[in-house]
Amino acid sequence: MNYLAHLALSGKHPEIIVGNLMGDFMTKKQIADKSSWFQTGYQLHMFIDQFTDNHHVIDEICLIFKEQHGKYTPVVVDIILDYFLYQNWDKFYTNDFNSFEDNIYSILKEKKNLLPEKTSLYVSRLVEGQFLNSYKSIEGLKFVLNRMDIRAKFPSNFINAVDVIEKDYEVIAEKFVVFYKELKESMEIKLIGLEKDLI
Repeated sequence: MNYLAHLALSGKHPEIIVGNLMGDFMTKKQIADKSSWFQTGYQLHMFIDQFTDNHHVIDEICLIFKEQHGKYTPVVVDIILDYFLYQNWDKFYTNDFNSFEDNIYSILKEKKNLLPEKTSLYVSRLVEGQFLNSYKSIEGLKFVLNRMDIRAKFPSNFINAVDVIEKDYEVIAEKFVVFYKELKESMEIKLIGLEKDLI
């Protein structure tokens, strides 16, 4: 899962939300001096990644992209799962996506002082670019994948994932809904357990 899912699965506490997002940006050493709430977010990030990496439905989705992307398939699938989350948002959440998005941007602006300088600058650029917009459309997804192609130090062709999505959209969407339902339920239980330890 990429940015959107980590944010959506974080609950409501601002520092948990930021800590969850930071799973890919900060080291355990950098996390160690943060608040218990922030560290809980980081733990949730690790839980999401482990749950996703070991789920049979994700293996099935990866097989759909394997021919195009080979060993880089998991990287591509992480990105496209957020696209499918946006497309199926109303199946899982009662709050309006635009309200959720605005709230996330506000939290990231408010809490950027908790981040190392380099990371804070990167997150500020994400917010300024309204990065969650990228998951709302195929055009937005193309933009993200094209950026990945430009940055890659190897022949990647990440952009070709769009062709696979358009060809197998219904199959991928059906599998995603099954997977995300299980992930969301597991995360809610995990979050309740972690928050009890903080109260």
